[in-house]
Amino acid sequence: EREKNFRKGDNIILTAFEAGDSYYWSTGSTDSIISVSPTNTTTYYLTAFNNTTRCEYTDSIRIVLNPNPDFTINAPDTAICIHDSINSNIVSTINAQYLWNDNISSSQRMVSPLVNTIYTVTATSQHGCTAIRTFPLTVRPLPSVDIQSSDTAACVNDTIILNAIGNGAYYQWNNGVFANSLAITQVSSTNYVVTAFSQYGCKSRDTIQISIYPNPLDNTTVSNSIICPGDTSIISLTGN
Repeated sequence: EREKNFRKGDNIILTAFEAGDSYYWSTGSTDSIISVSPTNTTTYYLTAFNNTTRCEYTDSIRIVLNPNPDFTINAPDTAICIHDSINSNIVSTINAQYLWNDNISSSQRMVSPLVNTIYTVTATSQHGCTAIRTFPLTVRPLPSVDIQSSDTAACVNDTIILNAIGNGAYYQWNNGVFANSLAITQVSSTNYVVTAFSQYGCKSRDTIQISIYPNPLDNTTVSNSIICPGDTSIISLTGN
């Protein structure tokens, strides 16, 4: 019995090569050429009759259907923030070759698209059977943020208001405070950083430097704090 390998879904042409006057296939057909599309591995039998010799010939062929690759594309998420990366890998029960729609041939890869992207993977088995899977990946934008301040310089212990302006869902300052606005009173120059978070967890930052200037020192001295009428005392002021 001969055996031939085909892919599931193939249309297969079977031809009777024995010289006969009539034919009978196991499918019930009496044609010399038949077309079959089996859904499982199947053996087809042929009986040919020669009216002159009154001989009968029999033959058979086994059509083996090889399965299409069954695989999935696994990733920890279906959405990322722009400029982030995500690792995707293919899980399959059979050995196959994989080709992505951007001509990358690999079963595992890191992707970092800048826009929403649909990745398509074609798997080809050793028998030429193919299957296609898609992996849509959504790219989230970063929130906008800008620190606006009532001033960028102040004296020691003065109060400055910092405002985080943008489209973030919430904001966190580098001192741990979660707020849109921050009132600060400093004794030394400091950089303030605010992180804006979107509803999807994407984040961006802005920084502002606040310069603090020391207050002038006031040191008053008097040469003589008690004097008589008409006497003179010297008052001295020193500072920076």
